[in-house]
Amino acid sequence: MNIRIDDGIKTAILGANGAGKSTLFYHLNGIFKPKKGMVLYKNEPMVYEKEYLRRLRSEVSAVLQNPDDQIFSVTVEEDVAFGLLNAGMSVGEADVRIDEVLSAVGLSDFRMRPMRQLSYGQRKRVAFASAIATRPSVLVLDEPTAGLDSQMAQEAMETVDQMHHSGTNIIMFTHDVDLAYAWADCMHVLCGGSLIYSGDPWGFYSDSAKTAVSGLVPPTVFAIDKSLSASEEWSADPHPRTAAELLSKISGKNDTGTLYLIPVRSNISTDFWEKLPKSGVKPYIGVFGVNTRRIISGMRQDCMLGCIDSCMEEVISGNDAVLVYDDSAYGIIEKRISRIGVFGAKIKTVIL
Repeated sequence: MNIRIDDGIKTAILGANGAGKSTLFYHLNGIFKPKKGMVLYKNEPMVYEKEYLRRLRSEVSAVLQNPDDQIFSVTVEEDVAFGLLNAGMSVGEADVRIDEVLSAVGLSDFRMRPMRQLSYGQRKRVAFASAIATRPSVLVLDEPTAGLDSQMAQEAMETVDQMHHSGTNIIMFTHDVDLAYAWADCMHVLCGGSLIYSGDPWGFYSDSAKTAVSGLVPPTVFAIDKSLSASEEWSADPHPRTAAELLSKISGKNDTGTLYLIPVRSNISTDFWEKLPKSGVKPYIGVFGVNTRRIISGMRQDCMLGCIDSCMEEVISGNDAVLVYDDSAYGIIEKRISRIGVFGAKIKTVIL
């Protein structure tokens, strides 16, 4: 197997059970040592010695599918602090960083909580916090949404997207074909211990024979787009990967509602709501970002899952929508809006 994972892109590794995903996963931060061949990090061969591996694991963090395979401390604080102190950080610096990462995963109030009192989903978020505490250059995730309820899964992916936007390379191992298709810039597909595909997500699923051999099923959006392609009125390109992109392609119109954007830094004022047009119809309200969810927890929300796309679907349908979001996430939203435009709908935005 010869696989290259490039810098700066969101990478998904897919394959059915027994394809070799777990074996590859444990090679990426030196837990496994290859019996033949080598693993390169930053174009240099890995060195399987204690000091090198300590530095490597501060730069390449991994989150296992089962948090109980990763968590071993008595309290949340101790588990997050372990990696920081092991990396040489002072107690004072670690204390500040712990607050930061627990806030990022929505566990600020759980800092001193014993692990035995946490739910599975909460323990999974602790494992995630411990992995991102060292501010790694690369974050490797094994089935990051498995075992989480829908809201927790969405919040986890929002945090992943924000980390990628801030410069962290994300490598996701998953069985979730819909998630990988919508999220990844590049997919690597394994089958029987061999790499059978590397490239953009659409390219893999467009090869029906290779898809069948892999044991994977086509994503929902891909399947709908392919079915519609039988119509002479349906253009083959471009290929949507999210429901909002598909709706934009189907509607084929420029006349949309307005997407009102409200960035949140440390608080939010009701003055924002006063600036919205008094049309008599309350706009659809969505939220993006763990910090914003916490700040506006008492306010009305129409969407808890996939809120960027949900708001865009409302706007493409001709309605107004309000998206309240972490200020640092504007680049993510701007990129999504640009992608929607590729498929036909030109979304009108107003930043309040």
